Amino acid sequence: MQQRELAVLSSRPQWAELLLNSIEAGRIDAKEITLEHLKQMTALQNTDLNRHIEKRWGRIQANSPEEKRNSINRLRLVLNPSGVVGRDAKGNPAEGKKVFQTACAVCHKLFGEGNSVGPDLTGGDRKNTDYLLSQIVDPSAYIRPEYVAYQAQLKDESVIDGLMVESSPSAVTLLDRNNERHVLARAQISELKESSVSLMPEGLLEALTPQGVMDLFAYLQAEDAIPSRSPTSQTRAQ
Repeated sequence: MQQRELAVLSSRPQWAELLLNSIEAGRIDAKEITLEHLKQMTALQNTDLNRHIEKRWGRIQANSPEEKRNSINRLRLVLNPSGVVGRDAKGNPAEGKKVFQTACAVCHKLFGEGNSVGPDLTGGDRKNTDYLLSQIVDPSAYIRPEYVAYQAQLKDESVIDGLMVESSPSAVTLLDRNNERHVLARAQISELKESSVSLMPEGLLEALTPQGVMDLFAYLQAEDAIPSRSPTSQTRAQ
């Protein structure tokens, strides 16, 4: 399996669980999993995943603030290279839209497309590259009050994280990062608390090639929506 595919699988709890189960079943060689993949999965702050990882690989420390600053500096050079002859940083917005639909649209809207687990990006400070980089690389550094997540520890020892979209004396409803609703009876819950960690997973840009990063930013910073190519138009173009 290619490293990019492994990085993508490491970016969301459900995908990461499938990846770890495939390793346990012998379908994927554990040697293909790098320390960066393990850090990426650990940063998801999922109790079951972390228990699974610790059992096989030991305790993994997620990226430190210094490592995040280094990532931001490295990605800034990808988007705005300096001193490299012949290097022209240009992204393809149409390709970037595909990246957005795969990695971002499950939580965010842009130009009316996507979901509302996280903020709508259309009216955000999208032209500010440094702002976008800091928000994507270190999503927990600043969380708007309306997007503060809750963590529910259930009596069966499972943990569910999500935005609290409904609350009553008998139940709460959490919307997780995969846009799935969980209706939890309060009798099931042993502890419910605000999370200090953003629902947005870390490592999204690290999972992309340099060209993929440029493509995504070209779409994120586009003036207008990029139309999707229909099967008919694709056939005509061939």
